[in-house]
Amino acid sequence: MKKLFALMLALCLMLGASAMADDLVWEGDVEAAANAKYEGQFVAFDEIAVKVWMPVDFQAVELSDDDKASGYIGYFAKGEEGAFAIVYIDAEGMTLDEYQAKLSEDAEVSDLEPGTVNGLPCLTYKSNGTGSMAFATQMGYILEISYGPIGDETPEVVALVFASIQAE
Repeated sequence: MKKLFALMLALCLMLGASAMADDLVWEGDVEAAANAKYEGQFVAFDEIAVKVWMPVDFQAVELSDDDKASGYIGYFAKGEEGAFAIVYIDAEGMTLDEYQAKLSEDAEVSDLEPGTVNGLPCLTYKSNGTGSMAFATQMGYILEISYGPIGDETPEVVALVFASIQAE
């Protein structure tokens, strides 16, 4: 239980403050805690070889052609409570360091931190009431998963979903 609490604290700090765990891994206590508290399943995407664990109470929303043209590859909502958006952005070959430099120029972006999740280098940041995690791909794209709205306290389920991102 202490390990789980420490992981949840690190994930909450990742989204809401200045710290990021060196390497978060979705296994053992994290996966067991997620499955014990929330019914969920992994979701894969045609556009990229990653999977994300999504609680069943977050329903997939059908994407419009405009959404797809904007880079959305998944959108999961739980009524008015909040939503996860998965976006695949053409970054024209930008590295994660270059993307971090670009984000740091945006006045709306705060708490920008590098980290690693399941062996994948990433950036975490907040912007316009959402918490986001970004990954650079070998294809020159940026994969972002975001949750909003976020407040002073990030719901535990958000930390679990973010910790679940892994290569398929």
